[in-house]
Order: sequence, then C-alpha cells, then structure tokens
Amino acid sequence: MKAVIEGRLLTMPSLRAKRFGVAAVIVAALVGFAAAYLMNRHQPAPTMAFARLPAGTETPASFAPVARAVIPAVVNVDTTAYARITTYRDLFEGKPYSVVPQKGRASGFVFRSDGYILTNQHVVAGAEQITVTFSNGKRLPAKVVGQDTVLDLAVLKVDASNLTAAVLGDSSAIEPGDWAIAIGNPFGLHHTVTLGVISALGRPIEMEESGRYYEDLIQTDAYINQGNSGGPLLTAKGEVVGINTMIFAAGSVPAPIGFAIPINHAKAVMDQLIAHGKVVRSWLGVRLGIAITPDIAQRYRIPESRGVLVREVTGGSPAERAGLTPGDIIVSLKGKAVSDATEAARAVRQIAVGSSISVEWLRYSDQGWERLKADLRTVEAPANLAPNVT
Repeated sequence: MKAVIEGRLLTMPSLRAKRFGVAAVIVAALVGFAAAYLMNRHQPAPTMAFARLPAGTETPASFAPVARAVIPAVVNVDTTAYARITTYRDLFEGKPYSVVPQKGRASGFVFRSDGYILTNQHVVAGAEQITVTFSNGKRLPAKVVGQDTVLDLAVLKVDASNLTAAVLGDSSAIEPGDWAIAIGNPFGLHHTVTLGVISALGRPIEMEESGRYYEDLIQTDAYINQGNSGGPLLTAKGEVVGINTMIFAAGSVPAPIGFAIPINHAKAVMDQLIAHGKVVRSWLGVRLGIAITPDIAQRYRIPESRGVLVREVTGGSPAERAGLTPGDIIVSLKGKAVSDATEAARAVRQIAVGSSISVEWLRYSDQGWERLKADLRTVEAPANLAPNVT
C-alpha cells in the first residue's frame, strides 16, 4: 500500500516511522514544559504597579451648585463700534462713505463687588459703546478703565455696588486632569455652562492675523465658542483659574480645544490696570526668534549650546544704542543663561523701568564668533508691544 504526502511517494513502513518521530517530539516537548514549571513554581511573582486614585477621590454628582453660585457674577458683554464703509449706494449718491455699526458679543465676570469686571482686551478693542447684562436681566453701560494688549486683558467698570463677585483661585495649583467649567455667552446664548478638564498647561500660541503672542495658556476641552471670550474658567470648587480666550477650529468647525489665560497673570496686573489704565513694563527693543539648541550649535559651530536669536532691533531702543543687531545671539541676561524667548522676556519684565541690566551676546564676523557684553538701561515698553519683542 502506498500514499502520497507533499508530492513524495512513501510506503506504509515509512509512514509508521514518521508517526513515531512526531510522537517522540511531542513527548519531549511535554517533558520540557513540565521541567520548566517545576523549576519556576517557587519563584516569587513579579511586582505589579497599578494607577490608583487617592483615597476619598470621588466624582461630583453634579456641578449645578457651582453654576448657581458663579452665574450671578458672569456678564454678557455687548459692544458696538462704528466703521466707515464706502458702498455702491454711496458712490451712486456721491457720498464718501457710510457709518455702519459693528456689533460684538462676548463675556466677562465681576471680580470686585464695587463694579469691576474682567474680560479680554480683544473683546473691547475699538468699541465705542459697551453694555453688560447680568443673569437677572439687568443691563448697565460700562467703560474701559484699563487694558493690556500683551496679556489680552481689560478691566471694565459699571456704576453699581454690592455685586456678586467671582472668587479668584490659584492657576499655579491646577494640573492636567482637573475638572474645568466654562461659563459664558456663546453665540448670544447667555450664561451657558460647559464642562471638561484641564488638558494641558503652558501652551504658547502666536496669532498670525492679530499679531498677538500668548506665552502661557491653559488648554481645556470644556467647549469654548464665539462669545465665550472673557468668561471664567472654573475649578470644581467654583474658583476662577482662567479667562477663556480662544478656540482651535479645523476650518469652520470648532474643536474641543480651548485656551484660557491663567488667572495669576491677571491678578499680577489688575491693580495697575485700575490705577494707571495700562501695565508698565521694562523694554529693551529686540524681537527674539528661535532658541539655540545643542544640535543647532554643533551644526553652525556656535560656541554656546543655548541662547536665543535676535530677529529685529527697534530703532532708537536701548538695544540699538548698545550695538545689538539682527543675527546676534543673546546668551545671558542679568548674569543668567538664556534658553528661549519666553525666558528672556520674563527676565526683562521682572526689573523696574529705568533699571540697568547686563546683556551678553554672540556675533559672527569674518574672524569667527566673538562674545560681546553691555549694560542696558530699560525703558517703558510701548502700549502696542509686538509679539516676542522684549
């Protein structure tokens, strides 16, 4: 008797031999597994690490108590600006232009019970009339008492007293994963509450259209839409930790990625905005660019592995008078190494206007890299400070 396997002609004795070989292999494997089990049965189990919540951590059953407490402090901010626009009818009638009102809707919140309200500067920029509406329907005219384009903050004042004021929290105490509650006026739907979490901290964003640069934003997935600007971002305790400012949108569709200005930034300047109408900052007059990394330093044979590139120097500024030029690399301010533009800006802002600050920088010439140093006396920064200008 014969059989065909894999194209080979085998007799029955050959088949029996192969079956015996396969059985022997199986038996050997079982013996090996048994031996391995006996050898390892007394080995200790590996230590496993699990992510566990702290004892007592609970998800709130409802955030309605927070909303009820804070909503009376949140206001709708309606603005009107007047633009001169030339229409076809103007041309036909021989008029140079028509005055057209432009309406805006946003949010804000009371931070002092004697009528002081915080919102975004871009909300009130160019506005000639401002009206705020409270949750009880009361409408009051408001005026701008102070604004700052750098932080995008504005303080409004209404003629009222004994208002419900929001509690200002500590934005340095929050972390990703904390609850986040946004209250505002999206699309004119007044006092809308949305819920999410703190998604990330310290987000830097430069807006090409407006030229604004935000160096330290809170990211949240609590929905922030058009009209939410200026409203509060709250903790689960109802404390304000941010001022809702912008959203990320893919085309015309908003995404659950919103950004808020940390409340600690506002707390640091609110008194100045009320007293002086602006924030007084020190200024050198340089627009800073990319940070120097070890890879960049190695590629261009820069003798320092960190620093920040000077992109532009403002005419008549302390930096120009000291001899700084575009292409220089600032490596030290006040005797401390500089790693990026944000760090450099903070170092300058921390000193008083008129103070002296030591600056060290690198410059490339035909002779190679040279290190320069000078003491610069700061001046007051312009009100419309451009992004990344220190």
